[in-house]
Amino acid sequence: MPGERSAGPLAVWESRLKEKARPYLQKGRPDDWDHTLRAIEFGRALLKEEKGDPEVVITALVLHDIGWSRVPFDDFVQAPPEKKKETLSLREHMVQSAILAKEILGPFDFPKDKKELVLKIIAVHDLPEVIQNLPEPEAVLVMEADRLDRFGEESLKRYRKMFGENYLREGRRFLLEGSKTWFRTPTARRLVQELLAKTGSADQEG
Repeated sequence: MPGERSAGPLAVWESRLKEKARPYLQKGRPDDWDHTLRAIEFGRALLKEEKGDPEVVITALVLHDIGWSRVPFDDFVQAPPEKKKETLSLREHMVQSAILAKEILGPFDFPKDKKELVLKIIAVHDLPEVIQNLPEPEAVLVMEADRLDRFGEESLKRYRKMFGENYLREGRRFLLEGSKTWFRTPTARRLVQELLAKTGSADQEG
């Protein structure tokens, strides 16, 4: 509906987007909906201290994983932690998320430049080596918010359910190494250390 986006503040826009995104997220990987909600909260925490357009960051976070609803992900589940980024499904879910996001945003009166940036971020959000070379600060904030959730207690429970008990042992070192390179902003670096302290992961490298 033309003009609908501008009918209310960011909270209203976020709520409308969630209504559109939730059916896709509930068809995707287990707990993608809950993961998305947590990523949004991490995005909000980053935006309190870091530079970035909240409308772009929140929009991208709501929609970043909707493409898993269109992608078989057995290869992703079965791959070891360090190989997941090489799976076809990981790459394809970013492509499909951007396609679906464009469809969802199409009927709304969402600024063209912001929409293009949201789609650009979504299409590469799981590629740190690409995101960290983009000039827009929003790209880094979206990736950081998404990846911060990997270190929380709820995601550790999710990984146990999705990947099996061995994943937490195999994935611990991968996450610890990632915590050193994935996060560029001071806020994200502080938050990941707080999360590692809460889960005890920082002292469990073996």
